[in-house]
Amino acid sequence: TTALDSAQSEIERLTRELEDVEQSKQVAMKESFERNESQIASLNAAHRELDQRLRDELDAALKAKASLEKELSDRAESTAATETAKRNAEALSESLQSQLDALSTQRAELEQRLVKREEELVAELDAAKHEATAQAARFAQLGEAASDHAHDEVDKLKSEVERLEFELGAVKNELTSATSTAKADIARLTDELASASAARDAVAETAHPEEDGSSESASAFEAMRRDMTRLESELAAALAELAELESPRESESSDTEAIREFTTALDSAQSEIERLTRELEDVEQSKQVAMKESFERNESQIASLNAAHRELDQRLRDELDAALKAKASLEKELSDRAESTAATETAKRNAEALSESLQSQLDALSTQRAELEQRLVKREEELVAELDAAKHEATAQAARFAQLGEAASDHAHDEVDKLKSEVERLEFELGAVKNELTSATSTAKADIARLTDELASASAARDAVAETAHPEEDGSSESASAFEAMRRDMTRLESELAAALAELAELESPRESESSDTEAIREFTTALDSA
Repeated sequence: TTALDSAQSEIERLTRELEDVEQSKQVAMKESFERNESQIASLNAAHRELDQRLRDELDAALKAKASLEKELSDRAESTAATETAKRNAEALSESLQSQLDALSTQRAELEQRLVKREEELVAELDAAKHEATAQAARFAQLGEAASDHAHDEVDKLKSEVERLEFELGAVKNELTSATSTAKADIARLTDELASASAARDAVAETAHPEEDGSSESASAFEAMRRDMTRLESELAAALAELAELESPRESESSDTEAIREFTTALDSAQSEIERLTRELEDVEQSKQVAMKESFERNESQIASLNAAHRELDQRLRDELDAALKAKASLEKELSDRAESTAATETAKRNAEALSESLQSQLDALSTQRAELEQRLVKREEELVAELDAAKHEATAQAARFAQLGEAASDHAHDEVDKLKSEVERLEFELGAVKNELTSATSTAKADIARLTDELASASAARDAVAETAHPEEDGSSESASAFEAMRRDMTRLESELAAALAELAELESPRESESSDTEAIREFTTALDSA
């Protein structure tokens, strides 16, 4: 009787302690649940805000792309007009050059004819002078009888010489006038050619107003890069909040010492132990069924999330392909009008710097993803350990209560029911925490994948703008190869993300726990020996 009373008092004390622990656990679980709910709500709000902000920036990038395409169309029209004016100026220049060549040829022929005519006149004049001298000599020899006739002949010869001299002066004047006219025509044609060349240079300069547009595009993409850096910091803050949400909760022990004294009714206690063992097996079976149902629900949710992720990925890939096609068409159009080698080198360096920046950002995102997976695995193990501890505690309590005998059977049955409800509650909370962690992880990974794809889209748009400002064939081919390498890296990251999701699904599979009652049997044997 004394042993039964002491056992009863010990049972009551343990019951009170268990109720206190249960109450404190309920309060702690409620506070933790409320805190988790608030953190999840804030995290969801941050994710929604981040998604909205990214969508707004994507719309802004699409608008910028449309404006660039319109500007390219306007520039193509102005370039066509410029090319027409350039061809007209070149045709005018060629016409003036041909006229100048014809005038030069005519001038050379005229000079040759004038020189030839002057030589002929000089020869005739010399011949006339020689003939006059000879005639004068002959007339002098005729004597005075023929002096009058000789005088008349000399007058004729003088008049002939004067006529020839007058014709020679007229020919010289004509030659001088023709030379002056040819020189004036040559000077006029030279001025017209210079003015046509200046007009062509002005047209060429207006055909390539590249530097201002490139500087404006660079400033616009610098602002976009700062926005992406800010979004990455916000994503890091959201991941930090998720890590705080995944911090392990310390479990509390329910009871500290075992029952020391056992009295009579060992046979009935043994039968009670067998009954409680059967009930515990039923509880374990129902727990397995509940965990299987929870696992199936988790699998369906994961499948739906994966389907949504694939749909989003396909849509983003379609947008990326459309952007790549637009980029290719812009590159083809701009590569036909590329002229500045220095500007192309600058664009190539900018593209390489952007590629390195995006690669570093992708590496940082990969590191964050690996850390998140490690924290999720660690949290999963901690939750499973807590569940195993709760199951072990329930088994130990059932074993100890079974050994109290028929006097404490009803109370032990109540305690077993409480422990069963506690185990079911813990399993339910574990499933809820798993669902929350899975949802938060999927959301974070989807945000990371979306941010990666949108960074690639922004990089493609920036490459298109840079190649619009400086379209050289070498620079465009190197930028295309760099972007292709970047795309392969993104494909590799997507495959790693799919592998991580598969590992997460494996981690979420229910793990069977094994209950051990060796310690309870040892205590029962010790109590039996002491009795």
